Amino acid sequence: MSSRFRDRQVTAWEFTDEVLVHCPRCRGRAVLVPPPGTSTADSRWRRRLVCPACGHAEDLTSHVVAYPGNQGRPDLCDPFDLGLRLFLQVPCRGEVLWAFNHAHVDYLESCVAASLRERSRRPDAPNAWHRRMTMTAKLPAWVKSAKNRDEVRRALARLRAL
Repeated sequence: MSSRFRDRQVTAWEFTDEVLVHCPRCRGRAVLVPPPGTSTADSRWRRRLVCPACGHAEDLTSHVVAYPGNQGRPDLCDPFDLGLRLFLQVPCRGEVLWAFNHAHVDYLESCVAASLRERSRRPDAPNAWHRRMTMTAKLPAWVKSAKNRDEVRRALARLRAL
């Protein structure tokens, strides 16, 4: 078990370059990625869905970008509000533990496994409110609770195996 975690001041958006979702055609594991040649400014609005299982490929455009965190609907929403169900989700402690991709699972694992979590100060944050708005700060209390650590780590291992 890692004893120390230093918050890298990342937001959930930093894990959305590749989002694993259920394929709308075969319900297998598909991936949402930016289409080739998409500018960074455009990448939150345009995505390409690719399913290696059935070969389905489709370019999608979102008109509303949801906040990554799925605001109470983790079993329904991808972060682009395309109506695609996230692939990486498992029940844990009566809630749903989810991640966008395996890099997201790794980051959550490093946070949950640590007995000491340190916040580092963002040099570009103008005030304390901006420093608190990291993904780690927004994790639900049940995920960060030491008494749930073993169960959450087992759930993260199940996510990693998907």
